[in-house]
Amino acid sequence: MAGPGDAGSSQGTTGVGCLVRLFWFFGGNAILSVSAGYISQHRGSFLSVWDAVFWGTAILLMAVRYLDITRLHGQTAAGGPATISHWRRYAILLLGAASLAWLATHAWAYFQA
Repeated sequence: MAGPGDAGSSQGTTGVGCLVRLFWFFGGNAILSVSAGYISQHRGSFLSVWDAVFWGTAILLMAVRYLDITRLHGQTAAGGPATISHWRRYAILLLGAASLAWLATHAWAYFQA
C-alpha cells in the first residue's frame, strides 16, 4: 500500500527523470558539439583539455542514460519502456559517432595547421 510520502517521491523522480532525459538527449550532445568545435580549432599538441571534456561528456552521457533506464523508468522515443538492450545500442552508437567526430575534428585541425 502506498504511503503519503510515496506520491512526493514519485513526483520528484518525474522531475529528476525529466532533467536526466533533457541532459542525455540535448545538453550532453550540445557539450559534445561545442568541445568538438574547440578541438577542431586547437593548434599545437594533439590532446587538449577539450579532448577530456569531449570524452568525459561521452562517458557521462552513457552513465546518465543507464541511470535513466535502470532507476528512473526511462522511455524510448516511441514512449515505451527502455531496456538494457536499448542502452547497449545507445552506448555503441554514441561511442561510434563520438569516435568518428573526434577523429574528424583532429584531422581538420591537423590539415588546417
